[in-house]
Amino acid sequence: RTAQLISFMPSFFFLYQTKRKDEKIRFSSRQELIKYISNYLKLAQKEQFYIIGLNANSELIKNKLLSTGKDNSVMVDIKSIVDFISAHSPHSIIIAHSHCDYVSNPSLEDIQATRIIANLVRATGVKFLDNIIIVKDGNYSFAENSQL
Repeated sequence: RTAQLISFMPSFFFLYQTKRKDEKIRFSSRQELIKYISNYLKLAQKEQFYIIGLNANSELIKNKLLSTGKDNSVMVDIKSIVDFISAHSPHSIIIAHSHCDYVSNPSLEDIQATRIIANLVRATGVKFLDNIIIVKDGNYSFAENSQL
């Protein structure tokens, strides 16, 4: 019975985080942001792609699931990123996605997509801060690894 209750904890925590979306959440470090987005992505059964918009004070404006893919890939429509920027006018954005194979290192496709998205975001006048890959037991930050 205890094991069954423990198995529900990630779902309860996710629900709690989801309900907190309307609160002003300020990130004072990249690690805080990674911890926040990890709660959405680390238990994903399929690859998912999120966009996170921040204001000039590093406060969360909005996070949004843009796409759910397959076991080993996720496609994102560039238009959905532009629509997000238009709708929420963030000062900066971070994108994040999960890898269900537990390998946090980026694929060639991840690197190429990050460059395209970063250039698009910068062309709109919004700062592109990072692409974070989340796996069950870790993460990979393009910014921390000088890949932006």
